[in-house]
Amino acid sequence: MKATEYLDVICKPLVLAFREDPTAVSKAWAAVVALGQFADYLAAHRQISKREARALVEAIFPRFDLISDIGNASKHFELTDSRRTSRPGYSISHLKIGRGAAFSDGSFYSDGSSHSDSNDVVRADYASEHVDLQYLCTDCLSALAAIPD
Repeated sequence: MKATEYLDVICKPLVLAFREDPTAVSKAWAAVVALGQFADYLAAHRQISKREARALVEAIFPRFDLISDIGNASKHFELTDSRRTSRPGYSISHLKIGRGAAFSDGSFYSDGSSHSDSNDVVRADYASEHVDLQYLCTDCLSALAAIPD
């Protein structure tokens, strides 16, 4: 399967389903895990190493490491190997339902708060990092779609 087919057949429907139900942790989990696997599909399709594919993806979408870490924490419960992540200790328990991003770029106020009229979404709060997963997944999908086969 080409990387673009993987985006169209797997990732896009999962991200759209999550957008329609932004407080569904199961849909957030599925979208993040699928997006996190994109580099593997790109590597296989282009016949390059996973490391090279990941570098290409991160050049287009620098927050891909966050997608990958959330996906891996979702699969393995907690990230423990500091050689593989900049977020050791990050776990699936950091996902919660809360107010969505305060600003149109997906960011929050420095304390993680948002506006009282912001819709609830699945969000990830770890240390001083606050992430609206709906925004992150949508932004990631758009960026990955710009990568040619």
